[in-house]
Amino acid sequence: MQRLSGIDAGFLYGETAAWHMHAAVVVVLDPSTAPDGFSADALREVIRHRLGQLGLFRYRVREAPFGVGRPAWAEVPDLDLDTHVRTASLPHPGGMRELSAFTAEVLSHKLDRRRPLWEMWVVDSLEQGRVALVIKIHHACVDGIRGVQLYDVLFDLEPDAPLDRAAGPQHAGEAPPSRMAFASSTAIDIAGTPVRAARAVAGIARAGARLASSWRSPTRRHMTLPFTAPPSPFNGTLTPARSVAFCSIPIDEVRTIRKAHDVTFNDVMLAACTGALRHSLLETGPPPTRPLIAQVPVGVHGGTAGADTSAMPGNFVSAMGALLPVHLDDPIEQLYAIRESTRAAKAMHHVLGDDFLLDLVDAAPPAIIAASVAAYTALHLDRLHPPIFNVLVSNVRTSPIPVYSAGARLVATYPLGPLLAGCGLNITALSYVDQVDVGLAACPDVVDDVWKIADAIPPALHDLSEAASASAKPRISAPNADHRL
Repeated sequence: MQRLSGIDAGFLYGETAAWHMHAAVVVVLDPSTAPDGFSADALREVIRHRLGQLGLFRYRVREAPFGVGRPAWAEVPDLDLDTHVRTASLPHPGGMRELSAFTAEVLSHKLDRRRPLWEMWVVDSLEQGRVALVIKIHHACVDGIRGVQLYDVLFDLEPDAPLDRAAGPQHAGEAPPSRMAFASSTAIDIAGTPVRAARAVAGIARAGARLASSWRSPTRRHMTLPFTAPPSPFNGTLTPARSVAFCSIPIDEVRTIRKAHDVTFNDVMLAACTGALRHSLLETGPPPTRPLIAQVPVGVHGGTAGADTSAMPGNFVSAMGALLPVHLDDPIEQLYAIRESTRAAKAMHHVLGDDFLLDLVDAAPPAIIAASVAAYTALHLDRLHPPIFNVLVSNVRTSPIPVYSAGARLVATYPLGPLLAGCGLNITALSYVDQVDVGLAACPDVVDDVWKIADAIPPALHDLSEAASASAKPRISAPNADHRL
């Protein structure tokens, strides 16, 4: 029996009616390559034949009494795929706006915890005869990196790939624990709480000492801290409603900028988002005078060094902060300011350690997490302090070659991350073949028109590309890019 980790339980028990802790991905497929045609039944057959390799799809959450211990994963012996794989049709004309509206409706509702925490929608009536998959999975099951690894099971390298796979780990199934066994395991888990708390306290002390030392380093002026973000139109009290938008940009353009200016792929993506957010801010108000702060998820090794966590369900993720210099007009200055900020963020993350956040959350009993979040939302405490951060931005890579699901060729993949306290906008990018697909999830009661931001990302990248081409040499630093927090 496998218990949820502290951070997985945190995602589960920190969920409220307005803070949905599920992530999603919208996959656009071309069914013309499917030898026998594409349908929901064909997709169900793929999943049915490969359930042995899809651990999190077979398990539901079994909660401990009164939330005093961490819940466990309990296998569902007879998974009802008709319940989990559903169908829908878009209204005419079946464009991306109609697809985004349907997806937003799906994201506006929590997953049913009585079943495994995922669902798929096969959506037809898209333009050009295409089909979409809207896949929703609770964040307690999987982080962004492990979500991408599901592609290894749901997608094939050839359109006529066999349903059965000889290679790969297969799961033989396990009997659910008895009530007595579950109670005994829960008691052992509760008994371990003081040990986890002591480990977390020790970790905080070590991290505090290292952070105090690094705070005297030259990189300090580029570091970000929680609760220092400026007020922005992207922050406010969340409601259950969601809005969704998409865009795609050429991956070669991102790579060219990266190579020319000694920055990372992620730096370029953050710069494109910065340009789009600046454009949005200029449309609705005066020029910004301070940079925004983005929370950027970071995958960590999690647990024992050298352990293979890629096959484990759940999350091994931390976060770092990055400045988005929307107060700067020049795209190259923005890019270099971001480079310095992400380098400082990585240095801070190294100082704190990969497991700092994991150990910290692991020490809190689920009931405490649930009670704290309930009190925070009921008292509207988010209105009493500066934003923890302004936006969430993440970047994930998938297959560099075309892949197929039930024979249908994957055309585009738009990832959609969850929103967190007081933050009404999540921008997630995913690289596939020759493009980067970007999914934006927002709360429409905070962010008025998320499509305006999505539509501004490709032009922002183009402006950055033109500015990069015009630069004879990379500049060492960006003038006026410094902003102390």
